[in-house]
Amino acid sequence: MFLFILPGQLPAQNILKTVPYQVLPNTEFVVQLVAENTEPFVAFQVDIPVPTGFKYMEGSAVLNASRISGHALSASLLTGNILRLIGYSIGNTAFLGNSGTLVSFTLKSGPVPATFALALNQPVLGDSQSNNILTGSTNGSVTVLAPDILLSTSALNYGRVPLGSTVEQTFLITNTGNSDLTITALNFNDPQFTTTNPVNFTLSSNSSQPVTVKFTPVSKGTLARQLQISSNDPDQPFTTIALNAVPFAVNELHTGNITGASLSGGKLDFTLNNMEAFTGFQFDLNLPAPLTYIVGTAQLFRTQDQSVSVNQLNAQTLRVLAFSAGNNNFTGNAGKVLSLDFLLKGVAGYYSIGISNVIIANASGENIVSDIYGGQLIVSSPDIDASTQLNFGDVSVLTSSTVLHRIYNYGQEDLTITQLMFSSPYFRSNHTLPITIHPSGFIDLPVEFIKTVKGTATATLKILSDDPDENPFTLLLSGNAFVPNYLQIQTQDFLKGESKPVAVEIENEDPFVAFQFDLSYPPGFTPDLNAIALTARKQDHVLAAIALSNTSLRILVYSPGQKVFTGKSGAVLTIPFVSETSLTYGVYNLTFSNTVISNIRSENILYASKNGILNVQLATAQHPLIENAAVQISPNPSKGMVHLNFNQKPTTGTWISVYDLTGKVILKSIADGAVTSLNLNGNPKGLYFIKIGNETMKAFKIVLE
Repeated sequence: MFLFILPGQLPAQNILKTVPYQVLPNTEFVVQLVAENTEPFVAFQVDIPVPTGFKYMEGSAVLNASRISGHALSASLLTGNILRLIGYSIGNTAFLGNSGTLVSFTLKSGPVPATFALALNQPVLGDSQSNNILTGSTNGSVTVLAPDILLSTSALNYGRVPLGSTVEQTFLITNTGNSDLTITALNFNDPQFTTTNPVNFTLSSNSSQPVTVKFTPVSKGTLARQLQISSNDPDQPFTTIALNAVPFAVNELHTGNITGASLSGGKLDFTLNNMEAFTGFQFDLNLPAPLTYIVGTAQLFRTQDQSVSVNQLNAQTLRVLAFSAGNNNFTGNAGKVLSLDFLLKGVAGYYSIGISNVIIANASGENIVSDIYGGQLIVSSPDIDASTQLNFGDVSVLTSSTVLHRIYNYGQEDLTITQLMFSSPYFRSNHTLPITIHPSGFIDLPVEFIKTVKGTATATLKILSDDPDENPFTLLLSGNAFVPNYLQIQTQDFLKGESKPVAVEIENEDPFVAFQFDLSYPPGFTPDLNAIALTARKQDHVLAAIALSNTSLRILVYSPGQKVFTGKSGAVLTIPFVSETSLTYGVYNLTFSNTVISNIRSENILYASKNGILNVQLATAQHPLIENAAVQISPNPSKGMVHLNFNQKPTTGTWISVYDLTGKVILKSIADGAVTSLNLNGNPKGLYFIKIGNETMKAFKIVLE
């Protein structure tokens, strides 16, 4: 389907419009409302909001004489500053022509540069039948051409500024308008404020210029001044920035520093930098714990007739007062004014030295202090450190035990130990005094425990030194003195099928009249209960032996006459054992339990029992006992390292095993040559056995100290 528009049948075009304008600020200009129409109209109406800051010039609206024929105009300002224009014909006569200005009116522009809309609201073109024949409208605009100044801040705050110094601050001037901004003057109302910038310059649209303001005070006070900026900004020809500052005279009291060792002396100096004359000063000195003032050591400097008074307010505070009886000034403008001597005594470290309640007085009695500064104390000292407990464990009444107790100095100065104070005669040390320990060093202090009477002992060792906070250093001592009464079985070597008596020995320091024990033995060994016999150490003693199980027996020996066994060591009875031929080669244990050694008062005086070992070996012509080959064990006793020296290199793969008295293997190794070393460090002192060989085995005793 096609739509043909014939000549004379074009769509109607009935339009109201305005055009863009460019004006200067605060300037009157004429706005024209144009009508373009292909159809006749007899009336019109439109509302035009007056832009913000603009003013409609009352009575300026007029109809275009070339387009009217008896028409009238109504122009009125509605609420909201809206201009309503109404044109009409009482005789219903059409406006003349088809194009051109319909009505014009005058506005006065505002001061702010910007582009503002000239909007046509609710426009109407009415024909003779009162129909709105308007087909469209076009809004206009008005651009105000002007500069617009913008400052980056409203105030420059300089704070406290010493007299004679210069402080600078900078702000930005920006032109946010659409034409050049000309700065014509920068005016300060105080000559202490100046600028290095030109006082007049031009900024193009949307450009900025930094302005630096220098403040050089010559007199003290609290200032609230102003910078006035003159420009061609139409609505802000004069703008201001507040200038705030507190210029002051530099009158500063400085506390010095002290560095020294604990128990030494140190001098603390105070200096005063003053722009103004002063007659005296006062302050409270806050003392850290290691500082003690030496009375009468205060000394003034830069004086005329000044005197000083130093009083101890409390343990941590000194009050210092320096004054002039004749109201005379201290001399000079800088330097030391006071020194005080102190004793340093305390823990190493860094400490603050503070001052408070400071007054620097001039001749008029005014406090002219501008600032105060504290100082620092650095103390170096010895620092003792050691374990606070020393336990000697069990020590025989027949011997003594000496332990090396390590004492460290973790300080920065030499530690001097001057005295060792033991609270009990059971403990002592033979170390020569005084003892000096250098920083980060240590000494091993020998401490001996000796007690000839059975029982425990506790005591304290007070170590007196020059440690500032741990003097004395207290060490808790303890030990137990025992009487060495032992029940034991020595290691026995057996061949398969061999019958041999096993001796039970008692080593006793105290006399005893009876003993009892249960003995567990391994399967494959059979005791002959009827052949158990007491040794020559007996007197009238009676023996009773019973089997508790297939692998244990009980022995009870006593004296009807309460007679003691003779001697102090050796076997007290023998127990014959038969080893079965089915036994494998190796080590077997004999274990005591329920052991008692009784004195005449029926007290159990047994200290410890030592279990036995049965060593089953093979002895043939092809495999002679290892004892036929020379092996030297050294050192024996040993403190940990044991060396085995063979007269001939052992067979490859020969095992070397070390057992304790319970039969537990504590070390197992393969012989690696004619000399083999064993490291037994870390094992308790006592008796051990070294087994050498593969099928053929032999036990050697070794004692660890």
